[in-house]
Amino acid sequence: SLEIDFEVMTAIGLGDWTFAEGDAGALRRRLDRLSALDDGERRQRLAAAREALVRGFAWDDYWPRVIQRLDEDRRCA
Repeated sequence: SLEIDFEVMTAIGLGDWTFAEGDAGALRRRLDRLSALDDGERRQRLAAAREALVRGFAWDDYWPRVIQRLDEDRRCA
């Protein structure tokens, strides 16, 4: 869903790269902004996003993270 996609993109630092389906103007603005970045800036943003993705969404430690989050939520309740 669009909400989940936005949540993930925001979590990895790329929320400003999202746009609504069918919104050609928003897509154009995103592409223009992306084109304005130099190669180093693009690489830096994508490298940081990749690290955040691996840290927060990798399957190898998925269940321990879920259990930790559930334990944290139970303590707060």
